[in-house]
Amino acid sequence: MNINTFLEKVSWKLHRVSFKVSLFTIGYYGDSSSFNFRVFTVLNKLQESSLLSFSCRLPNKTNVKRFVIDHWDFLFLRHYLYKKYESLIDKELWTVRGASKLDRLKMRILRKFF
Repeated sequence: MNINTFLEKVSWKLHRVSFKVSLFTIGYYGDSSSFNFRVFTVLNKLQESSLLSFSCRLPNKTNVKRFVIDHWDFLFLRHYLYKKYESLIDKELWTVRGASKLDRLKMRILRKFF
C-alpha cells in the first residue's frame, strides 16, 4: 500500500469531521463596538463551547444604547444550561398543573442568564 492510498483512506474517513480548537482569543471590532474574550474554545459540529468566553457590545450612542452581553460560557456549561432552561419552559407550558416550586426557582435563576 503506497502513501497516497493511505492518505485517501484517511481523507475519506475524516471528510465528515468538523472540529476546531482555539486556546486563546481576544478581539475588539470597532465597526460593531464588539469585544470578544475566549479561553480554550472548542467548535464541534457547529456547537461552540469554552472554558471561559465573554462577548459584549459597548454603547456607542447610535445603534447600541447600553452595554449588551451577546455570548458567555463558563466551564463548558452554556449549552447544558440552555437545554435545561428549554425543557423547563416546555414543562411549564405543557403540564396541566404547571411547574413545581423547584422548577419555578430553577427557571427564575436560568432566566437571569438567558
